[in-house]
Amino acid sequence: MTFDLDPDGFVGGLDVGYNWQVNALVFGVEAEIAYNFTDESSVVFVGENSNGIVDDDHASVEYGFQGALAGRLGFAADRVLLYAKGGLAIAEIEQSAGDLDFGGVVDPSDLASFSKTLLGYVVGGGIEFAFSDSLSTFVEYNYSDFENTSVTNLDGNNVRFSNSLNVVKAGINFHF
Repeated sequence: MTFDLDPDGFVGGLDVGYNWQVNALVFGVEAEIAYNFTDESSVVFVGENSNGIVDDDHASVEYGFQGALAGRLGFAADRVLLYAKGGLAIAEIEQSAGDLDFGGVVDPSDLASFSKTLLGYVVGGGIEFAFSDSLSTFVEYNYSDFENTSVTNLDGNNVRFSNSLNVVKAGINFHF
């Protein structure tokens, strides 16, 4: 059984960083911490077994804290900065998959779940516009990929999870 979970939601957080500018080239480093308020679950109707019992399978994913430590490389033109970034990512991920019997009751012998903090990488890019020397706004896209995980339930079934995030961010930066 294959589930395609693609949760949508809101991520809120803070970032801190430092940039160095040499002519039009900008080099930087940033750290961010956020809470990811996204989750999704899905139920797939499998059918009736030979005993006439309806069989459904389910899977769910829920995210928590996430963060990144990344380097930035950009090109500044007047008050606009175009940049790319890449580095280390971390995320708290909770996932489960199993069998629902008798109209929605979880079969404990057929449940596989985990809650882990996973390490991975982040790559992305964005555009930043400076209103003044101390205030700017930005829009950024990040792709984070984390290690694949797997768990085995009491029935011996192995469930494999592929873990990645696509995040579009917008915000305001205060420069000191």
